[in-house]
Amino acid sequence: MIIYQDTKSGFLHDIAENHFQARIESSFFHKTGSVPSDSRGWASDYSRFADVLRPASVADDITIAIEYHCSPVGRSRIDVLLAGSDGQNDNALIIELKAWDTASATPIENMVLVPF
Repeated sequence: MIIYQDTKSGFLHDIAENHFQARIESSFFHKTGSVPSDSRGWASDYSRFADVLRPASVADDITIAIEYHCSPVGRSRIDVLLAGSDGQNDNALIIELKAWDTASATPIENMVLVPF
């Protein structure tokens, strides 16, 4: 189940025009019958993601799926899935958003240290 889906340009427009929060909450309620308590942070989290996506070398028509639920009960979900084709290959990128204030490098490859 995909809670929100649009193109890069559509997503950025929803963020810029402050339509994103209402659109994702409405979709979530329509598809599940409720809205989770952490939904209040979605506008802020995805606005920061938009700040990173906006200047990225990613086609405006790439598909963005947000709150992609991999299981029927929603226990396994993907924050953001970018999917598209370069004309020869289908491509996808999974992004897990984190709200860390700080992170430090560690001597272990691909690992960071964060306070919690």
